Amino acid sequence: MKNFFVVVGVLVLLVLGGLVAKAIFYPVNVIDKSLDTANGVIDKSLNSDSAIANYEWFKMQEQSIESLYKKEIRAKKAVEEFKSGLPEDKTKWSRDDKNEYDRLNSIVTGMGNQIDDAIAMYNARSSMVNRSIFKDNLPSNLNRSFFAGLQLMGQ
Repeated sequence: MKNFFVVVGVLVLLVLGGLVAKAIFYPVNVIDKSLDTANGVIDKSLNSDSAIANYEWFKMQEQSIESLYKKEIRAKKAVEEFKSGLPEDKTKWSRDDKNEYDRLNSIVTGMGNQIDDAIAMYNARSSMVNRSIFKDNLPSNLNRSFFAGLQLMGQ
């Protein structure tokens, strides 16, 4: 019976000792993992491949948005040109005229939505700390007025 209490006492001491050791070393482990995580983020973010890829993404996205903006301008002109050939009184438009006018306006709406999405993606990445450092001299935040202010060729 005495041996039983000794064994139970040793097991209780081992369990309590383990809990005390965890309580002491857990904060040390958390700090160690935090430092490792920070180093991992820096190693993955601040390297030449990442710098090149992120800069190229920003540059391509800016050019893509500019291209979409030019297409939207041309689509709006197509609507205006089509409308200028129609009677001012819309009740005199044929069904085909109305359908074509709606189709052209849908294209303008779609182009506008694509531009807004592309600008939102650019601005979202621009606000990410580990990506924004690679923009170099590219704009921080894009908006439609940025492109409207440019003298775009082929409008």
